[in-house]
Formats: sequence, C-alpha cells, structure tokens
Amino acid sequence: MSLRKHSSTLLLLAAVAVAGIVAYAVSRQPSSDELEKQRKRLFPGLATQDVRELTIQEGAEQLVCRRDGESEWRIVRPVDVRADRWEVESILDKLELAERVSSVYPEKGQALDAALYGLAEPVRTVTVKGSTRAWTMTVGREAGAGKAVFVAVEGREGVFAVPDDVVQKTAVTLSDLRSKTIAPRISAFDVQKVTLSAAALDERPARELECEKTGETWELKKPFHDLADEEEVRSLANKLYDHRIGSDEFVADDPTKAADYGLDEPALTLTLEGKEQTQTIVFSRREAEGKLQYYALHKGEPAIVRVPESLFNALDQDAAELRERRLADFRAEDAAELALRGPAGELRLQKEDEDWQIVGEAPVDADATVLGSLLRDLTEAEVKEFVADAADDLSPYGLTEERRTALEVLNEDGERLAELALGVDAATEGQVYAMRPPYPAVLAIERGDYVEKLLTGRLALLDRVVLEEPRDAAVRVATDGPKGAFVCARDEAGDGWRLTEPVTGDADRWAAQSIVGDFAHMRVLKFAAEQAEELAPYGLEEPEITVSVTYKAPAAAGATEGAAEAEDGHRARALRVGAPADEGRYARLADDARVFILPDYMVAHFSASLASKEICRASDLTALTFQRGEETRRFLYDGESRAWTDADGADLPEAAAEALKEAEWLLRSFNGADVADYVEKAAALYGFDEPYLIVELDEKTAKGKRVVIGKETEDGNRYAKGPVTGFVHVASAADVEKLTAVFEPTAPEGAAAAEPDETPEAEGADEPAEAPVEG
Repeated sequence: MSLRKHSSTLLLLAAVAVAGIVAYAVSRQPSSDELEKQRKRLFPGLATQDVRELTIQEGAEQLVCRRDGESEWRIVRPVDVRADRWEVESILDKLELAERVSSVYPEKGQALDAALYGLAEPVRTVTVKGSTRAWTMTVGREAGAGKAVFVAVEGREGVFAVPDDVVQKTAVTLSDLRSKTIAPRISAFDVQKVTLSAAALDERPARELECEKTGETWELKKPFHDLADEEEVRSLANKLYDHRIGSDEFVADDPTKAADYGLDEPALTLTLEGKEQTQTIVFSRREAEGKLQYYALHKGEPAIVRVPESLFNALDQDAAELRERRLADFRAEDAAELALRGPAGELRLQKEDEDWQIVGEAPVDADATVLGSLLRDLTEAEVKEFVADAADDLSPYGLTEERRTALEVLNEDGERLAELALGVDAATEGQVYAMRPPYPAVLAIERGDYVEKLLTGRLALLDRVVLEEPRDAAVRVATDGPKGAFVCARDEAGDGWRLTEPVTGDADRWAAQSIVGDFAHMRVLKFAAEQAEELAPYGLEEPEITVSVTYKAPAAAGATEGAAEAEDGHRARALRVGAPADEGRYARLADDARVFILPDYMVAHFSASLASKEICRASDLTALTFQRGEETRRFLYDGESRAWTDADGADLPEAAAEALKEAEWLLRSFNGADVADYVEKAAALYGFDEPYLIVELDEKTAKGKRVVIGKETEDGNRYAKGPVTGFVHVASAADVEKLTAVFEPTAPEGAAAAEPDETPEAEGADEPAEAPVEG
C-alpha cells in the first residue's frame, strides 16, 4: 500500500472515531425534563454517596453524624455511638431529591426580611458536607399556602418554599439516629468462635460453653468435645444481631454506671469472634419495681440498654442445645467412596457415574439403589440420645475396636465427608450406638434400615438384580410347583403362547409373560448367602418350585452369562424356589452359587398354573340369554340407541340395565380363578348335567356361544366351562353373582357402571402388563 493510501485510511478511521465520541457525548446530554428537574433542586450537585458528614442543629442541641468507612455511620456528637445507616441515609436521600415549590427573591439593591419567613431565629440548621463542598439549610416558618416550609440555603440568594416532609425528615433526635442493634453484625460466615458464660441462676448451675469453627466444621470445645450444630450457632448470633432496641430502651450512655444495672457482675456473657473483630456483650437481671428487668452492655460502647426477657432466655443456651443432632452432615450426592470395616468383614465401594462397585481382588457390582437409599437415610438420621460425653469403657456399647463397624464416606477427591463407628448393645443385641470420630461422645440412634445394611456388610450391598434376559428371545417356559408341571411355548407368530404339557391347548398368556418379565429383570429382596455349603436349610435340596425359561440363540448382547445351552443351540435359565423366609422365599439360580430371597409376587407368578383360565371372550354382542332353572331372561342390543332392551325391544328399568352392563362387561373377557380339569371327565362331577346357570351369547358373526356354570366347589366358587378352551374352570363366586344379578337386579350404590368398550378388544390386549418390579 502506498504511503498516501495509508495516510488516507488513518484519517478516515480517526474521523469515524471522533464522530462516535461526539455522538456518544450528545446522547449523554440531559433531556429538557432532566434539566428542569435539576434547576428546581434545592441542593444541586448533592449526592448521598458523596456525603461525609451530616450536622443537625436545633437550639442548643447538635447532632453530628460522620461516615465510618464506605457503608457505616457514627454519631460523634453529643456521644460517640454507632448510627443507624438507613436513618441517616434516608435523610440525605430526601435532601438530595428535594425540590423548590416556589422562590422569593429580593428586589435589586434590597435585602429580604428574614424575620418575615421565620429565618431570623431559625427552627433548625442542617449542614451536609461532601468531599469537595458543603450545603447549609436554615429552616423557617410554615409557608402560608399548601404544606410547605420556608428555607434558606447558604450561598444562594432568596428564600425557598419546600414540601414540609423534607423539613420533617430532619426533625430527629439522638434516639432516632442511633443504631438500634446491640452490636454491629458479624457475618454468619465470618463468625469463628462463640463463647458463653452463665452465672448460677434460679435452679440452673453456673456453666460455660465454647463453640469454635475448625475448617468448615463447628465444634463444641466446652464443656465437652463434640460436633456443634452450625445452624444453631448461627441462630444464636442472629438472635443477638436481629434484636431491635426501642427508642425508650436506651437507659444510659455511660459505661461507668454499669454497676447500677448489675452489669459489673453479669448473669450472662456472650463473646463472638469474627475474622477481624471480637465482640463481648454482658447481660444482667435485676428486680426493680416489683418485676425483673434485663439490661445489656456491648463492651467498648457506652450504651446501656434494656432488653426483653425473651432475648435473655434465647441467648441463655445450654451446651446440649447446640449439639449437632444429625448423625452425619454431608450431601448424599457428594459421596464417591465408602470404606466399611467390622465383624462382617472389610470392603471398599467406589462410585463411577451413577453405578457403584465393590472393589478389590474380585470386583463385583454393588446395588446403586440400595446405596442411594442408604446414603440418603444416613444424611437424614438424627441422634436419639446423647448417652455419654466420653466413655472410659466402650464395651457395653459394642464400640470397642474389635466389635465396632467403622464407616468412612469420601468424596471424589478423597476428602472425608463423614466418619462413623456403630456398635450394638452387648447385653440385649438391640440398641444401636454410634460415635463420630474423633469426638468421644457415645450416641444412641434408631436401628433403621441403613444401620442393618451397614452391620450386615457385603451381602446387603450386592447388586440385587440377579438376572437380566431379553423378553423377546424367550421361546419356552416350564414350571413345576403346587399347581402341577406345565410347559408352554411361544407360537410361531411370536405374539401368543400354547400349552404343550400336561395337555395341548391354550396357555395363560398373562402367566407366561409374567414369568418372562420376571426373568427379564429379576430384582431380589436380599441375599442370604454368597456360597451356601448346605442347601437344605433353605429348602433348595428338594425345591418346592422349579422354573426355566428357554431363549433363542445366540445370546443377545448384555444377556446374563452362565446360561445352559440346549442341544438345539437355545439357552435355558433355571431357577429353584425353596422354603419361606421372613418375607418371600429362598431361591437360587441353577448356574449361580448365591442364595437369595424372592418377593412374594414373583413366587406367586412361578407357582401359578400356565393353562389358560379364559372361559369366554366375546365382542359385537347382539343378544344375551340367561337361563337359571325354569327362569329365562333374553336381552337384545339396539345398535342405534346403543342400549340393551328386553326380548320385545322395550327399554330396561335402570337397575336391570346396570346389572346387564356388569354381566356384559364380564362376558367380553371372562377368566376363571383356576383350572379344575383339563378334560371334562363326567358332567355330573361338575354339576354340568343340571347347570346352575347357562348364558348363551349371539355376536354379529357368530351365534350360540355358551357359558355353563355348574355346582359349588368346596371353597364356595363354582365350576364353569365356556367356548374358549376344553378345560373345566373354577369361576369365582363374585363373578357368578354378577351374571345372576340380571334375574333380580338391585340399583347399585353411587354412580352407574362404566360403559363397556364397544371395540372387540383394546389394542395389545393379547399382551399382559409387565410384572411389577420390587423397589
């Protein structure tokens, strides 16, 4: 680039910069409204933040307030005391914004008569000093019209009328302007130590307590060594700082008169130490005029003040009230490592992302759900009783080194979040005690679930999901239990199950899918043993139930290892269920040495019959005929009105209509409670030769379906058969009652029954809901 072009470019940039500066300067010029307001201001240029001193003279009384640092104020005359910052600055704010209502100026060469405006002997003089200039205002009499007062400003010609609230704001006393707090607040985060000394009073003995912050932890140092409750310590300080002294509660500004109010022998002495200052406040209690009076003095300040009994009592704390009642103070989500050592063994657990693992020579997954609950419970646990401040003998509490269960909780940086020692009462093996090393206090705690898990150790913390297999790969389910032996296979379409043993027929799809669902995610209640030398104590040598599910090969990625491989290449997983436990039943996978406890709902799935319990399935019903002995009731469905009628097409009474809706809804998907026989041996055996009830169903596409209800079973239900299977079922008494209600209908209580679904079947009805998952 040529020198000429280079110079031109620089000149252009300079011109743009100058134009920008000019535009900015113009934009910062005050508007006409702002200029008008400034012209009307009584003290042009006055800004509260620049003021260093405020003097108010009224007669012989003079109040002088001086800024102390950037944010605090002191009254330096007539006494040296702390000022109320907000009171002082509210006066300054009022003066800064004060505007003239009207102005009176003298004629040229003449002076105004000050007495005419009450300024010859002013009511008050107010002087404000900034860092570079000062303003003085003298206050005269009220102006004749409106709520205004005449004032004069030193250095300005004329007399001005200003709103009376400006003048009233400066009508203050020493009590108005002085601080209403006993001591200047030390930030709760800056308080490092609290000491309290109380004289013997009433029935309470003399005592001393001391709390000190060590790192981020508050500790009680006197009269014993223990954790202190940070919130309680802060609350103690806040009760002092938050108390407001009334204007009539300043009784003297002379500390030499302390003895007159009993403050030379205080009933209570409170000392707070911050990072940069220490405050000591003494309190006394004296009887005067037939009642107790309480006084306080902040040492180093002159004010003796009267305080209420409630403040005295709130500060007169006992050490027990300041103890940390939480067993462990940390956030559960911060825990990244646990170290556990005790009679049940030693183990270390580490967290990675949201998963936990028991680490060591043979790492194994820990149960993240159990550990999450354990940590939450631990952070919420509270001390039930402080048993001993320091015990010489720990054996009665089960807290000796060889008997205690020790726990350390660490964060991801290896920093200790909590440390505990747990012990069990040596005599009763019931009450649980704890210590919080290095503090010597023995604590009694509730024997909660988290305590049981810590005392149990490894078995309680293992991952409780013992089996995970893909649902869609299951092709065969076999069970052998109290209902008999059953085998069912998935049909070729993959959306249903067929019973193959003990007979060929329809399978109970819900029962089969429940078992497949349990094998897809088998979460057990707890573990009984990792390596059981004897299976007989668990009832597993001769199990009461055996279950196996066969899966298509090859195994899906992530499927549980250890599955037995069948000759056709399929994989089979087998489970044995044994004796009852305190809750649920003992069980063991064929390829796993661990013994665990299954929840009752899974045991119910595994012991159920796999034969179909469907008695009837119907849709698009057009007629229903009920026959009971010599009685017959026939009903027709009117598609236009979407309502049932009698055989002649007449509307049904409300009670009859409701009873029929209940029966119709049942017949659309009528399932028995059990299967009595897989083939009908003899009609008389079930009462089918003389039926208790026959229901005939007509559909749009089929007519003549029949449900036959026979005689009662021993448990009060009834035998039944229908068009779905050739099995003899057991129908519940409640379902039979719904069908017979059409003969003698009674109006149901409350709202009418729900309108049955008009669609043949809801989408996906062939597939049962997933089995419930514990936890």
